[in-house]
This record gives sequence, C-alpha cells and structure tokens, in this order.
Amino acid sequence: MHARTTHSHPSADPPPRSPRAGFTVVEVTLAVMLAATFGAVLAPMLVQVAQHRQLLLREQYALIHLSNVLDDLTTCAPEEFAERRDYWTTGAGNSQRARLPGAELTLESAAASDAPPGLRIVGVLSWADQSGEARHVVRLVGWNYQTAEGRP
Repeated sequence: MHARTTHSHPSADPPPRSPRAGFTVVEVTLAVMLAATFGAVLAPMLVQVAQHRQLLLREQYALIHLSNVLDDLTTCAPEEFAERRDYWTTGAGNSQRARLPGAELTLESAAASDAPPGLRIVGVLSWADQSGEARHVVRLVGWNYQTAEGRP
C-alpha cells in the first residue's frame, strides 16, 4: 500500500506572518492628535488654576496683614492710637505694597456705642489684580476698650 500524503497547493495557505516591529503612521498620527487635544484643553485650565491660586494667596496675605494691624491698634493705649494708625497707613508698617499691587490701607475709627469708653476700628485693605482692572477688598473690624488702669 501506498502511504497517502496530501499536498496542498502553496497559493491556498497564507504565508506565515512575522510580528510587527512598530506603529503604523495612522496610530502615531492619532496619538499625536489626542495629545494635542488634551494639551489644548488642559493648558487654559491650568493657567486659570494658577491665577486663582495667586489671588487666594494674596487674599490670605491681606487678611494676615490687616489682622496684625488691628491687633496692634486694639492693644495700644488710647493716647498712642493716632501715632500707631499713622505708622500703619503711611510709615514703615505699609509694607504690603510689594505683595499687593496698588494696595491701599484705610483705617477709620469712631467712638464705640457701648458702655465702656472705647474705639471701633474698621480696617480696609484693597488692591488691584495683576491687570489693574479689578479691585479686591478685605475688611476687618476691631475694638479698643480702655480698662480702669488706662490700658486696653
């Protein structure tokens, strides 16, 4: 008997494939387009976040500075008040200009309406944003009451 062997026609079977060694032009183009789209969407958002962060840092600085001013004014003796107020508004105490562009510090005082004699002090610190268009304002109120010994 003859051993039966079957031979297939060489054109019927596809040739064996070798593994691909890279990306096609379409895949690379698609990846670049996706990266550019994400960059175009994220860049303005990141700029806006940075600007908002800067505004919050300036606002925090303004609150701390104004709090320090009112702390000084509410603990000084009544006869020292005018001198301390002038120090903060015009003198060396007006150091916030470097961090707050166009900063203006306003301190108003009026006699307190309650029973012990004292002063109601309103501090307002305002500054412009980097473009100079919008004004930002921080306002704090403090009281300076005189004790029996003459000290607040």
